[in-house]
Amino acid sequence: MGRLSAASGALGWSALCALCVLAGLISPMAHAKDSVLVLMSGGEAEAPEARARVQDALLEVGVGRVGFATPEALEGGLGLVSVNSRVEDDACGGVVSLNDWARRLAGAENARPDEALLEFSLLDLEVACLDMMVSRSQLQRVQIGMTRVHLELARGDGDVTFHENQAATAAETLWSLGEDLSLPPLDPNLERFLLSYKPGFDRRDAAVVAGGDAGQVYLDGQLLGSERVVRSAGLHLVQVETGGVVLSAARPFLPEGDLVLWAGTLVAGELRAEVDALAAAGLPAPLLTAVEGLVGERVVVASVEAGEVRLYRPDGTSMTGGRDSRLTFGDGQPGVDSREPRQPRERAIGTWSWTVGAGGTVGGADFAYGPVDLAGASGGLALWARGAISGDWTWTAALHTQARSERLPINYDDDWVWRAHVPVRIGAHWGRPSEGISGDLGPEAVVVFLGSYGDEPRLRGGLALAGGGSFPLAAGFSARTEAWIGGGPSWWYSGGVTAGVERSW
Repeated sequence: MGRLSAASGALGWSALCALCVLAGLISPMAHAKDSVLVLMSGGEAEAPEARARVQDALLEVGVGRVGFATPEALEGGLGLVSVNSRVEDDACGGVVSLNDWARRLAGAENARPDEALLEFSLLDLEVACLDMMVSRSQLQRVQIGMTRVHLELARGDGDVTFHENQAATAAETLWSLGEDLSLPPLDPNLERFLLSYKPGFDRRDAAVVAGGDAGQVYLDGQLLGSERVVRSAGLHLVQVETGGVVLSAARPFLPEGDLVLWAGTLVAGELRAEVDALAAAGLPAPLLTAVEGLVGERVVVASVEAGEVRLYRPDGTSMTGGRDSRLTFGDGQPGVDSREPRQPRERAIGTWSWTVGAGGTVGGADFAYGPVDLAGASGGLALWARGAISGDWTWTAALHTQARSERLPINYDDDWVWRAHVPVRIGAHWGRPSEGISGDLGPEAVVVFLGSYGDEPRLRGGLALAGGGSFPLAAGFSARTEAWIGGGPSWWYSGGVTAGVERSW
């Protein structure tokens, strides 16, 4: 019996030793499976051997799988939406009290359908103008109320198609607030209608994180951070709050893809500036911290200088002293993976990156000192384009084809002749890009083509001042009106108004 116990003890010690040896063998293999995405900076970041040096430095801290990207590629592959003002307040006539708004919401839920429709529409318009944070349940009540009222009016003497379409829109907006919301007790027919619009497997999703030092970011009443939150693409309420007060808010259309909602102002190249500052001085990179939540991998910044490679996490923590235990890694075989990171849907910095539009133009001009008298009113087709430069500045370009008819004296073969000229305008406007109501103003250079006379084109050049505004119509589409006036040497002048429809991306 004693021999059996001794044998059992020896067997136990042997098994324990074997497990220790196995653990020692597995540990380096586990470290070799660690994987990161690397952004490089420093004086020798572009050197041919830079990647190999970074890979060697990462192996020393237990990272064996490495992907490389540039800050420019990472920034260009994400939607960066800056929220830094109360742009919607003008549409509401000023800031709206949350207490009064909530009281009106309770009244609308018990009002007659025709009165309730007007009140729910105003309540829905005013959510981006509230002075304090609104809850998701309150936003949910607005959309449920809108759906119910439109269905009731569709069963009455109203426009059935219109009210059914509006009920469907409200139901889709309801589910864009989050599919984790549960419906309150409802009429069975209304509940069935709402559930029929719950997104299915083919829905278009926006994956969203938030950051910025101007306050805490809320999406449809839900606090956001660097953790990825998925919502259906569409109109959403974004509020930036500090101390219970909403400092800035907007209601942009969030497209399918990966998006960062930023409390504050962003400019083009922000991510590159953060990476360089982190590599040079170990300064935290808050935008990179937010972006990390979207790229699907842990991010490391490598400072590559002569004879030295330093590794940093986005929060400024140095990895050089040992393996960073906060990293999380995926499975994979040991070795180096130099694949470029996955590229999300491309969206440039700002609420929109560029816009093109078309419409009509009318105006007046005086080219009496040109090759032919073109003084008078004219009209025609206008084409334009705008794009974000940085901050609140955008580049602008417009081309007009303007003409007017002029009666000919007697004895001519024709009774009328058409006089035409083509102004081309290029400039820079100041005005915050927005998916809502927006305006802009700025200087432009103007070149006017007056036609070709004697095989020699006649041109006039000068300066102009132009300003315009846009009003959203549907997802990505807006109505725009713009006025401009300019002139130049020889005392010519030209000006006009354009109006039409534009599309933003």
